[in-house]
Amino acid sequence: MTVLLSVPFLLAYLCTAALVMTWMYRARKNTDAFPGRPSQLAAHWAVTGWFVPVASLVVPCAVLAGVVRDSLGRVRLRALVALWWVGWLVLVAGDLVSRLGAMRADVLLARSGATPGLAHYRDAALRGTVPAAACLVAGVSLIVLIFRISAAQQARIAPDAPAGPDVPTAAAQPPSVTAPSPTVATEPTPVSPAVAPTPGGTIGA
Repeated sequence: MTVLLSVPFLLAYLCTAALVMTWMYRARKNTDAFPGRPSQLAAHWAVTGWFVPVASLVVPCAVLAGVVRDSLGRVRLRALVALWWVGWLVLVAGDLVSRLGAMRADVLLARSGATPGLAHYRDAALRGTVPAAACLVAGVSLIVLIFRISAAQQARIAPDAPAGPDVPTAAAQPPSVTAPSPTVATEPTPVSPAVAPTPGGTIGA
């Protein structure tokens, strides 16, 4: 039963870790385009910082703190970054202690030959209380940070985006014809010359 419950938890954990690392890398990479003092940590530390022994206890928090500083230009969210990181460290340590306690309880139960009862499951639930609370604190803090940082970076990048296709200006448009076209002089139609009448005629001749 424990193995069946551990598989979905492991899959969710790996998917969440991949998404968080991808977002941290892209957010850190975006700050390279912002004016100001460049960050001391390269963008790859947003991913590799999670896997380096000992450094993984500090580097991810330092990367996110730098992203907050370069994106928002203020320090009021640093407390939220610290809250997220403390929650994460407590989650990792509490989960390790809880697993070790569960293994010890299983060994003692197997040696005694007794069946697991209500007290066994109650102790298991109590051991998972601290990691669950730490997970909630770290998760909520990180969600708030993601929304705030993403909105701030989008607001800074949006004014630099092209507004749309160029519209020809008035100087480039052909001038409109407002004056009447000049009148073309025409030659008068030739008229036959008048002939003076002569006396007589054909009638009554």
